[in-house]
Amino acid sequence: ITIFSKPSGSGIHPAYLQAWTMLSGQLVEQGGVSTVTPQQKDSPQGSEKRRRRGLPFYLTWKGLTAIFSSRFLIFLHTFGAWVYPLLRLIPGRKILLFLPETITMEPGKNFLSYLLGLIREKLAVSLAHEILVNNPAVGERITSRYGKRAHYLPLAFSSPVLPEKMIFPEKVDPQKPYIFCHWPAGVDGDWEMVLKAFAQYPRYPLVMVASWQRTRQAQQLFNHYQAYQNLILLEESTVSASLTGLMQQAFAYVHADRNGGTSPYLVQAMSLGKAILCLDLPQHRETTGFQAAYFRHATQLISFLADHNRTYFKDLGLKMLQQTRFQQDATESQERILRLLHPPQSPLRIPFFSRRKARPSSLPVK
Repeated sequence: ITIFSKPSGSGIHPAYLQAWTMLSGQLVEQGGVSTVTPQQKDSPQGSEKRRRRGLPFYLTWKGLTAIFSSRFLIFLHTFGAWVYPLLRLIPGRKILLFLPETITMEPGKNFLSYLLGLIREKLAVSLAHEILVNNPAVGERITSRYGKRAHYLPLAFSSPVLPEKMIFPEKVDPQKPYIFCHWPAGVDGDWEMVLKAFAQYPRYPLVMVASWQRTRQAQQLFNHYQAYQNLILLEESTVSASLTGLMQQAFAYVHADRNGGTSPYLVQAMSLGKAILCLDLPQHRETTGFQAAYFRHATQLISFLADHNRTYFKDLGLKMLQQTRFQQDATESQERILRLLHPPQSPLRIPFFSRRKARPSSLPVK
């Protein structure tokens, strides 16, 4: 197996690669898979050289070697769709596409970028032998839009195991109620909007964990907002072992992530029974069962904080706990993907411009 993933911060969660690597490692033991080659295991220096040369991983010598030595090519998202026609010409190679989301036209998004993304998505879905999703609603949209059945594959993200003894940073008083927000490294989102809202309405403290020195934007936000008393800004590298404890102790979780698909961090907060306040995006509405609090602007977030008390937050957290799709056991995922690890049954077919009826599948979308 070769797993191709975009670099962190390029539209897909780093946790997805972690989940796929974990699943592939279990497949090696149970299914007789010979090799696992995730792109992210390449050195940072090598990734930086490829970026400067403008070469995607699958056009480098290491990528080409992996393609010709692997029977199954798993692409996380549609970024490699342009080479699918060439890959389909290689006998005995099977393309599995993991699609955490379908492209949508969001307000303020460049139309040309949307159009190119739609073409890339159609090409990838049409030429991939199998489509994998970890959100049933995404699978239904793929079937409706392209007439192709998707396989529901619940991924097992890292379990939120609470430490026996929680150690909190000096700035955080666990006896005082607070709201938690996590800005993962390399994940795009409207983090400034969250900081602005809590700075303007300091009713509740906000504990926000991020890699504040990683980018210029993060440094500027830290320098601007660190003086606000209700904003507790923590460096992720110093509290990484306490992230789950910090989330558990909070009474609500703010999710301003714009990356596509079912967010592992959002699902983890739901599994801990936290009230969810999240950016109003289709993938977040589907993950939370259309029952969380949604905002598009700082004023909407402020209004929600002003209009609701702690009792409401507690009830909302119970709804999120019931809605959670958190998977602690990867057995089901292993069994489902093992059924797909067989050589393609048909030669090259390029149904890009033809709409076909959905193929019957032994793994129906739930």
